[in-house]
Amino acid sequence: MPIPFSEADQVYSAPKRLLKPLRWIEITGSRKTDVRTSLEARVEISGAVPRGVYFRIVAHPGSLTRITFQLEVDLVGERFKPALYRFELNPSRDHTNKLYGPNEISGVFIGAGIPHEHRFYDSLKKDGELRSKPDEQGRIVPDPPTDFPTALTYVCGRINITNGADVPPLKIQGNLI
Repeated sequence: MPIPFSEADQVYSAPKRLLKPLRWIEITGSRKTDVRTSLEARVEISGAVPRGVYFRIVAHPGSLTRITFQLEVDLVGERFKPALYRFELNPSRDHTNKLYGPNEISGVFIGAGIPHEHRFYDSLKKDGELRSKPDEQGRIVPDPPTDFPTALTYVCGRINITNGADVPPLKIQGNLI
């Protein structure tokens, strides 16, 4: 069951502060050679720390520019953390939007390597409530950031994170492509 629109809207639009410690960790995927670097931070909103709100960055193996940034909410009793916002810098896979939402993005194909963002506002049901996967619709980002520091600044501006400069720099991992 998705969170109500009013809660999602509040989490998305309110000024947010990332809680420390802010540190990168390595995560091994299903293949031992698939090691990603990730940073996950709890989020403070208006002096409170709402249950299950996280900011996550995942840097994919072999690149300093194939990175995913997400604002996630943890659903009670679910393993899945839906993203209210996701920015993909140089994604390795294509993305095709579903046939709903705003006309300008309904069914749009976004090729691999094209930076794009997903906002839950583009994936609402006809009654205005969230879908179980609120990040299905993507939008191509005009004049996108090209590296980690500018992407971090861009994302923090989009989702109103006030202390994004506290995120430590991304370190080289694996063989760069």
